[in-house]
Amino acid sequence: MGGNELYLYNPEGEQQPHVHELLQSEGDHPSFLFEGSSSPGPRVIEFYAPWCPHCQHYAPRFIELARKVIAREPSVEFHAISCVAHPGLCKSQNISSYPTLRLFREGSYEKIDAKTNTLNVDEIFNGLGFTDRHFDKDGHITVDKKTIARVVPFRSHDVHDAWTDAALSFLFALKNGIFMTNGPLGSKEANALKEWLLLLSKSLPHQMNRTHDLIDSVLKNYDRATISQYHLDEIVKEVGHSEPVYRWR
Repeated sequence: MGGNELYLYNPEGEQQPHVHELLQSEGDHPSFLFEGSSSPGPRVIEFYAPWCPHCQHYAPRFIELARKVIAREPSVEFHAISCVAHPGLCKSQNISSYPTLRLFREGSYEKIDAKTNTLNVDEIFNGLGFTDRHFDKDGHITVDKKTIARVVPFRSHDVHDAWTDAALSFLFALKNGIFMTNGPLGSKEANALKEWLLLLSKSLPHQMNRTHDLIDSVLKNYDRATISQYHLDEIVKEVGHSEPVYRWR
């Protein structure tokens, strides 16, 4: 595994079957760490450096943990992030040692730190909020989804939850708060919409890249966007936002 200067889990340009390696071509804002149009599932993430001896020794164990966990619960995802390939991303996540393991429960961006020397299959399931789990004869979890801890208390929300809520609020406003009557917007309402979009463009954090793309598209197609709710919805769809599921945290 040590032959690639950037990656441990994708040394020959092929993804591992159980651990997804974040490639440079995928950017520094993966949906499993940053706000998106859908809610992420339970996941385990390793931040590492390919030159690190501890990381090199731990990689086979991480793959084996992924294989065992996914065999029992396929909804759990395992991701690996090389801090050589993604230095900016690792800096934004305050990674200071290698390897660093973090668990994230379904629908949450609140990290749960884990230790490489003690992490095992049971601890992963417990950390991800799978409680009262039972296994069938094939070793798969037979657990009601209601027993999976999905709601993060407000006091535990982090900046990623705030970005997600802001993005959902923006989509909701475009869908329900722009056209109050039939027909195109009047000049006063149209100017207010443009000023609002320009303000959001300047004030929202750059990490909300999908929301910025949507704002830019509405401004670029401003005349069409102010014709009707239908035309505005079409612009939203063109950017890649399908009918949103409003799931605030």
